[in-house]
Amino acid sequence: MKKLSFFLFVLAFFGFVGSVSAESINVDFEPTTYSTGSISGQDGWSNAINPVYDQEVVSSPVISGAQSFRMSNAVTSGSFGDWVFSKSLANEAGETVADNEGLSGGTRENKFVASWDFKSADPSVQQTGLQISASPDRGDGARMSFVRMSDTATGLKVEFSDYESGVGFNTRPIAEDLDRNVVHNIRIEMDFVDGLNNDVVRVYVDNVLKVTGKSWENYFNEIESNPTRTVDSMLFQARSGGGTALDTFDKGFLIDNLNLTSYSDDDNDGIADYEDKCLGTTPDDFPQWNKSKGRYMWSGEAWVSSGKGDKNFNPDLAYTYGCSGEQILAILEEATGLSFDGHYKFGVSKSILEEFHNGRYYIETVIVPANSETTVSSAISLVSGKNYVFKASGTANAGDGIDFDVDYSFRIPTSITWTDAVSTYEYLGDTLLDLMVNSGFVNWDNDAVYNPTHTYEYTFVGAGAPATFQVYDVYYPNNTGSLTVNIYAEI
Repeated sequence: MKKLSFFLFVLAFFGFVGSVSAESINVDFEPTTYSTGSISGQDGWSNAINPVYDQEVVSSPVISGAQSFRMSNAVTSGSFGDWVFSKSLANEAGETVADNEGLSGGTRENKFVASWDFKSADPSVQQTGLQISASPDRGDGARMSFVRMSDTATGLKVEFSDYESGVGFNTRPIAEDLDRNVVHNIRIEMDFVDGLNNDVVRVYVDNVLKVTGKSWENYFNEIESNPTRTVDSMLFQARSGGGTALDTFDKGFLIDNLNLTSYSDDDNDGIADYEDKCLGTTPDDFPQWNKSKGRYMWSGEAWVSSGKGDKNFNPDLAYTYGCSGEQILAILEEATGLSFDGHYKFGVSKSILEEFHNGRYYIETVIVPANSETTVSSAISLVSGKNYVFKASGTANAGDGIDFDVDYSFRIPTSITWTDAVSTYEYLGDTLLDLMVNSGFVNWDNDAVYNPTHTYEYTFVGAGAPATFQVYDVYYPNNTGSLTVNIYAEI
């Protein structure tokens, strides 16, 4: 009964997940997309930036490439609409009820990720009072999170601010004493969860998780009595509340390699829906897993081995596209029509995990003799409507100096290269000595060029019956050898 419930569950979602893709923007500020000078209006960045603000694309100094973006707090303000808004994602992120006020759009996703590199534009000294903030936004200053980069006597500092219901804003340092001479990276990950005070924000500095906090959703709910907001871009500001530093003019921070991504992870297992083949993943329950050796199960947190497994094999949930062992077995049963009772009992093998990851499950090998016009059948029936891959390999001999593979041949002494038609036997057509499938000729590798490894593939749709193979020839008695066909189910 358990197997059936998993099978139906996978079927319910398998056609849905994987059809969605993440949407990303990568900004490197390079020419010719970007020109030196104010970024206002360039490549989709806000075109109403106040010209008094000290911001520009520069060719020196730079973080990488030929150009970077530079910004300081030599001029500050408390406004929003005239500051630096990045170009926007086509697909916004936010809760189901979040208000975009027509400023963002596309598909509503529930994850938003932003990352960028930053460095002091003058690392030789402390730029006293230097501070710049960055916030996920929808384009009007309705910020949903907040980080601030600053320069202190002991190095660069990163602060984070979230909003706690009943408490208010909580701003605190999350990284300090960062080397001014080194390029640093900040990454903000936002999980938008329907409901109150339950969004999750993670901030990484130099790929190290520094804080897990909340979004600003409850600021809008409690203080403004408004719905939470969507995000699709980043707002870079020099807020007057953080302080003005006139001496940072023409210096400040360099920013580069900005990346924005929105996507959904509906079961919140850490695997984006566009990569997740199984929604609602739960821990495996293999009844005799502890009595097996070298079998694997998903514990809910990690893939664990029952003992004597490969110490160099350490898959994670991303490796299995968000699927547990039981979910993998259900998918394999549907794709192959085979029984996996032993795996349901003892756990999944390493080979099953590897084949599932690679998208193919090995079914069987068929040996096709070159000297017989009788077809050779697969041992099993191929499930109707399911895709299979026939991987054919090897060479055989047809006498008269002729070697051949599934599609090409070489004849001594008349051939110079392997050819589709048999040398000196062209009058018999280019299908002579081809490997046939179900008594018909097929385009191995989509009729591609000769493969010196003599390995070719053909995608076949099952018809609820075994597949048959044979070498086509007009005279079989002088043929020797065989060709090999490995059959895989696509998963």
